[in-house]
Amino acid sequence: MLINLTNVLLEQHETLDEIFDLEAFEKPIHLIVEHIKDKELQIRAKTTLSMNLPCDRCLTEVAFPFEIKAYRHVDLKAWDSPLADDMDTSFFIKGFQLDLEQLIQSELLLNWPAKVLCEDDCLGLCEVCGANLNKNQGNCCEKEGKDLQMSPLKDIFQNIKLN
Repeated sequence: MLINLTNVLLEQHETLDEIFDLEAFEKPIHLIVEHIKDKELQIRAKTTLSMNLPCDRCLTEVAFPFEIKAYRHVDLKAWDSPLADDMDTSFFIKGFQLDLEQLIQSELLLNWPAKVLCEDDCLGLCEVCGANLNKNQGNCCEKEGKDLQMSPLKDIFQNIKLN
C-alpha cells in the first residue's frame, strides 16, 4: 500500500497519523509520519502479528508473536547525493510515497528470531529414523538399538546367508 506523503512535506506540514488495514497482516498498522525540517521526516509504525514458524529442533509448528515497532528518520535531500542508491530507505520510499507493506516487512526481517523452539527442553528428531523424540520417548528405534538406515542391506545379507 502506497501512502502519499505530499501533505506532510508541504508548507503546512500536516502530521499523518492513521491506522491502516493491510491484507497481508492480520492486525491494523498504526502509522505516524511527522515533518522535522526541510525534507526530513520521522516515520513510526506499530503493529503486532503472529506467525507459525517451525521449531529448529523437531520441526513442530510454533505460533511466534512479533511486535513490530518501526522508527525511521528519513532525509529526502540526501537522495540527490551519489550514495543515494545505497540508502536504507530507498526500498520503501518511492518519490513522495511510502510503501507501508515494505516498511513492515523489513522490520519483520530485522526482528526475525535467531532460534525458534517449541519448548526450551525440546529433544528434536531421532538421528536414525527421524521420529519426533518429544512424542516418541521410549519407542524410538535408537533406544531399541535398531539401525534403520542399514536394515535393507542387513536383509540382503541375511537372504544370501540363507541360500
